[in-house]
Amino acid sequence: MKPAKADWDDGGYLRWTAPRKEGHMGKNDESGRDPGCGIVNAGLEHITVREALGIGGLRMGRVVAGHSGLENVVKNVSVIEVPEAEKWFKGNEIWLTTFFNIRDDVDKQIKMLESMAANRSAALVICYAQTYMKELPKSFLERADQLALPVILLPEEIAYIEVIFPILEELISRETKNLHYTIEVHEKLSNIVFAGNDISKVSRELSGILNRPVRIVNARFQLVSEYAQDHEGRQLLKREKDIGILLEQESRRLLFDCRVLEVEESFGQVTLWPIAFGRQFYGVLLVMESAGLTTLENIAIGQAITAFATILMNRAAVEGAEARKKEDFLMEMLMGQFKTNEALLAAARKFGWDLRLKKMVMVARLLFAPGFSSFTWEEVGRQVRRIVARDHGENVFFETEKGLVIFLHGEDEREAVAARARVLGENLRKIFKDFDGRGRFIAGFGSYSEQAMDLGESYHKALKTTEVLEKLKYDGLPVGIDNVLMFYFLDKLVRDKELQRYVVGQIRLLKDHDQEKGTDLYDSFVLLMTDENYREIAEKLHIHRNTIRYRRDKIKRIFKADPFVEPFKTNYKLILSLYQMNFESD
Repeated sequence: MKPAKADWDDGGYLRWTAPRKEGHMGKNDESGRDPGCGIVNAGLEHITVREALGIGGLRMGRVVAGHSGLENVVKNVSVIEVPEAEKWFKGNEIWLTTFFNIRDDVDKQIKMLESMAANRSAALVICYAQTYMKELPKSFLERADQLALPVILLPEEIAYIEVIFPILEELISRETKNLHYTIEVHEKLSNIVFAGNDISKVSRELSGILNRPVRIVNARFQLVSEYAQDHEGRQLLKREKDIGILLEQESRRLLFDCRVLEVEESFGQVTLWPIAFGRQFYGVLLVMESAGLTTLENIAIGQAITAFATILMNRAAVEGAEARKKEDFLMEMLMGQFKTNEALLAAARKFGWDLRLKKMVMVARLLFAPGFSSFTWEEVGRQVRRIVARDHGENVFFETEKGLVIFLHGEDEREAVAARARVLGENLRKIFKDFDGRGRFIAGFGSYSEQAMDLGESYHKALKTTEVLEKLKYDGLPVGIDNVLMFYFLDKLVRDKELQRYVVGQIRLLKDHDQEKGTDLYDSFVLLMTDENYREIAEKLHIHRNTIRYRRDKIKRIFKADPFVEPFKTNYKLILSLYQMNFESD
């Protein structure tokens, strides 16, 4: 409906006119947002000011300002007639007043209006206006328009109680209805969960309640379940590419903000509901064609999310227990707990692994860049499975905290298996670097295994190789233990206390100078030990080439030897390697 026209006099005041029988509503704000808090209501069926105008005595009210706030949410209704009233404002109230105490003070009237808006009040109803006030100032009404705070005039014959009681009665009635519905839906979905954690039944039940297609994905965006009531809904769910792009675009907000998101796509409105428990994120519920969700439908979604979180949390616990069992198996194999080949093979079969003819172990890791999001990991996992299987269909691999562990199958000689490991590692590197180009890829493979009992040693050496490569800040092609065996023995050698003091003492000469003088001799030293090209080093450090020469001379004076020529060069390369492997973080 069109808002009522105001009758202005020459003095800039609104004069009273006879009220109409029906409430006059302003222009509808269809945004679905609560302007008080800026949070998307997702179609919640609150009592709004617009609805309140159709309840009890407010049906006789007339909106004279603030029409754009008619969608403000109403949670309470009260009377205010005292000075400094803002201390009682809690938000979402309809306030009734005569302005008796400030009837002649326009500035105070406007100040109260501003306090109401600042505290997210829903509306202001002016009662008995003709008795206590002659007029409403134009400046007051204009300010109400600016604040989107509806100002409603009541006829003289309408008492406070005729407004307060009907609205409170409607609020209580809706709350009671919602409570009964919440209990009903909770019991229904809880029974499904307790009957066997069948997430497909929960999604089917929710889809039936909403009469909309729904989809559930886990924290890695892997499809867990989906359901639609009809052919059109099923066709909508088949839009894999569009939905995948949508999830990828919104992944960071879902993971880090855990917010409900409404998104308008080519296939209609979609609402994404994070599935979380405490601080743990388990996945996303997508409700397709979600425009116009009612309060009861939102209640059902809330209860379904609790059910989904419970099921996914249980699944994660089971998967976590399974992963720990695999880690335990690796540790037992590494520690030589299996006394016979047969015992080891039997233990592996419990996980569905056949370790016969497994000749070498490989460990691959991607050290993620800061701020990296793990949402596309499932796609990477699919590519990894394809590449590992393409190398050999009998390969065994799984993910651990230490990285991706692969048991390479083969009947080939040592060099042939090692060559396959290098090719496989290179293919994994391409996938991982596409996945996170700023991260570092490291992969190492261990010694050749004549029998399954030797795989523990192969795993140990592969893992040790990756640790060495990480300490050396390596980023590149896969490396075999034979290629870094010297570092493997050096890592044992550095346990000697005297050697530790010598290594740390030499590096501290540079670091102490840097700390005292504010220089970067250590960083220059690291680059000079691996690169003879002054121009490239200068570019990396963002300094002039002549500065590199100066720093080189300064380093020689501090060491009292030239670390850039033999025999000192080998000595200082070993010092640097041992320091990076064991003391860099210190």
